[in-house]
Parts: sequence; C-alpha cells; structure tokens
Amino acid sequence: MVVLQFGYMTLFAPAFPFGFFIGYLNNLVELRSDGFKICMLNRRPLYRCAEDIGTWNYILDVMSTLSVITNATLLAITSKSLDVFTEDLDSDMQWTVKLLLAFGVEVNATQFKF
Repeated sequence: MVVLQFGYMTLFAPAFPFGFFIGYLNNLVELRSDGFKICMLNRRPLYRCAEDIGTWNYILDVMSTLSVITNATLLAITSKSLDVFTEDLDSDMQWTVKLLLAFGVEVNATQFKF
C-alpha cells in the first residue's frame, strides 16, 4: 500500500500537489491504527531477519525514474515558461522543441542516483 501511494505521489505531483498533504494525513492515521492493532489486539510478532528490502528496491527505482519522466513531460506540455524558447516557431515545431527540452531535463535528472 505504501509503494502504491509513493507511485501516485511521485508520478502525478504536478497534476495534484495537494496529494502530498492527503498522503501525509493518511500515513499518520495508518500508523496510529496499526500501532493500536499491534499493541492492543495481537501478540508480539515473531522476528524474521532480512538482508534488505529485496525486489522492492528495484520497483522503487523504476517508479522514481518514471516519475521524473512523467513530471518533466507534464511540466513541458502544460507550462507557459517554455514559450520563450518557441515563440517564433509554428505549432508542431513548438511541441517538438518542448518535448526535446523535457527529454534533456529527464536525461540530466536520471543521471543522479541518490
């Protein structure tokens, strides 16, 4: 559920920026309700050792890369700030230049691994 929420928050951040606040409130409520269920309703869970998060690391990495691509494309298409670079071009060429600028931002952003 948390990975699904991460995907929605990162992939569609420019479309609905208020979603981060809603996601934060959801996580607070879920943390409290899960804490209550574990502490009051169930026995202590058995410890299981794990080396790392496994396949979820790859899934989160792919989702992060896709979010950079999606956000850069959404901003390039909907933003009026790129019109400065394309004001003398016809309509089809404007879209091409905007998408190429978005692609350049994507390439630069995906080179940095945090």
